[in-house]
Amino acid sequence: MTDSAPSPRQGMSFARKIQILAGVVVLVLALATGAWFAGAAVYQAALDEGRRGLAAEGVTLACDGEELGGFPARFEWRCDRLGLTFANGARLEGEALTTVAMVWNPFFTIAEWQGPFAGQSADGFATSVDSALLRASVRLTGGLSDGMRVQRLSAVLDPFGVRVDGAQQPIATGRQAEFHLREPVAADGSVDPADLQAALVLLGLESLFLGGVDQIDMSITGLIDELAAVRARSLGGALRDWVGRSGTVEGLETRLRLDDHAINLDGDLQLATDGALTFDGAIATNDVPALVELMGIDAGGSASAITAGASFFGRQTTIGEDPATELPLVVQRGRVQIGPVPLGQLPPIRF
Repeated sequence: MTDSAPSPRQGMSFARKIQILAGVVVLVLALATGAWFAGAAVYQAALDEGRRGLAAEGVTLACDGEELGGFPARFEWRCDRLGLTFANGARLEGEALTTVAMVWNPFFTIAEWQGPFAGQSADGFATSVDSALLRASVRLTGGLSDGMRVQRLSAVLDPFGVRVDGAQQPIATGRQAEFHLREPVAADGSVDPADLQAALVLLGLESLFLGGVDQIDMSITGLIDELAAVRARSLGGALRDWVGRSGTVEGLETRLRLDDHAINLDGDLQLATDGALTFDGAIATNDVPALVELMGIDAGGSASAITAGASFFGRQTTIGEDPATELPLVVQRGRVQIGPVPLGQLPPIRF
């Protein structure tokens, strides 16, 4: 019995397979390279469209050392230094910015903006934020043809200190600040792109202006009607536009922790075009006398009426694990009332 050697046909077949495999690898690499450069062109077009949109609102974006890279798996847009100048002359500047989006999911971007950050208002008032890093993520929806919009945005500022006009000491410091925006989704799955759910979180806030309070943790959330439809070239202009369109925050939830005191505020808020504030909801606290003192309610009967009457017109609840009292709170065009006790008139908000 003799061993049979591979035939030339079999040898050629094996070599042919290697050639085919190598060809497939080269083709995949070529397609991947072409896809990245094609995608990079679309990504750059989106960046340019964003710049044009900002310019239309009077905002100038300055990106020193701009570069688009990340080949082959991601799109990475980098600036050595980023600055924004607004239509009214206000400015915001920071150090290096890096944004990253994966090739297979270009509408989701992660960004890191290095501090410190410097700002100046339209009237020349200067502030600075001492923080090492601002982290953010953005999910966009839509397209270049019909316009892109923010579906979800989250930003987190690492431990920070705020200084004004070059002062050596900060006027406020904090452990962390967060800001979130997202399109609300109704129970039937529908989305109103004009409305936005917003949330602001401040943790470990300390300041000399807090009086006897050592530290504050705070969160504010609510559905802001017509916010995404606002178009303006200044903060005041944006506020006026929003008030003219709606001026309504639905489902406002405010959570405050001042040292050992807790305060929850829930309800619907509306701001009128003349600055009058309307609110219908409730306020809950684990320390009614401390709440009365914090609100600065005078001792002319109102303070004692609220403290004494809380057990009658209030409702027992909890904040975390602490027992608390919930009191009805109504503000009707600036007139404030807790339960049946009137507290006075709030001045209109000027904008």
